[in-house]
Amino acid sequence: MGENPKKILAYNGFPFHYEMYGFIIDYAIKHNYKLDILTRTEFELGWLKYYIKRWPGKFNLILLTNETKNNIVKQDYDAIIKLTDDDFNFDEDLCITENVISIHHCGKRKINKLCKNLGTRPFILLPNLKWTLPIYRSMTIEEKLNKIKLNKIVCIGRANTPMIIENFQKNLMKDFNKYNIVIIDRHVREEQFKHLQNVKCYQRLDALQMMEHLEDSAYCYIGDDNKDHVAGHSMSGCIQMALGHLCCMIMPEQMNKFYKFKSVIEYNYENLIELNYDIMRIDEDLNENINRRDKELNKLI
Repeated sequence: MGENPKKILAYNGFPFHYEMYGFIIDYAIKHNYKLDILTRTEFELGWLKYYIKRWPGKFNLILLTNETKNNIVKQDYDAIIKLTDDDFNFDEDLCITENVISIHHCGKRKINKLCKNLGTRPFILLPNLKWTLPIYRSMTIEEKLNKIKLNKIVCIGRANTPMIIENFQKNLMKDFNKYNIVIIDRHVREEQFKHLQNVKCYQRLDALQMMEHLEDSAYCYIGDDNKDHVAGHSMSGCIQMALGHLCCMIMPEQMNKFYKFKSVIEYNYENLIELNYDIMRIDEDLNENINRRDKELNKLI
């Protein structure tokens, strides 16, 4: 008889960061682990429905209440993954255990030495912290090639100012009007871009619909308006979504000095960029980061 599978818990006490569950679900399925997800549901924008549709019956979804939180210690988990390092809803008494893994989103915060720690990116202020993108494969090469629109660019998050379009028009792209640009953000206002026929805006878009845009987009623009993202202090959540959907990222040159992606198109405002989609190089970056994910989580679980 084989050994009993390991049992892990993914914990999120915030009404955001729902996008973080995917890489844990994918990892647990790959290693035949039992997975419980303890979560809130406010403002989840369809993420939980997306996971249930994508991986039916592969994890146990539990609503976070005082009762279910208090039951954590009774479940004898092999690993408890706190999906956000500064989650104040997480009982700190549980952190005094070697099976808690804290996922770090910001390199400016201190490391809790009473538990295990893992970063979501290479942090400039925490050079010794091991890290992995919260990454999983959303599409195969064949699936992407069957859906791709080579003239489509998607921008996700931090898009509530016209700065993105100004960057495209004035500093970055040749043939701006040849591309269809989709902006998805919780706070974007469509009237900011109504004068541009090739720009569509979606506010608080359902996760399933957002994934559909990523599935057929060739490119994903990563803005430079969040200076902490560029300088190596915090994580842009759209990076793993773009890479998992085999989108070519258009990324600040300074940002990619940390990630070292081979497939991205870098920009620095000194020269106009030319878009070139190379799915094999993107797939290579994706496989490399999934292997990193498995390697780092295997050390901790």
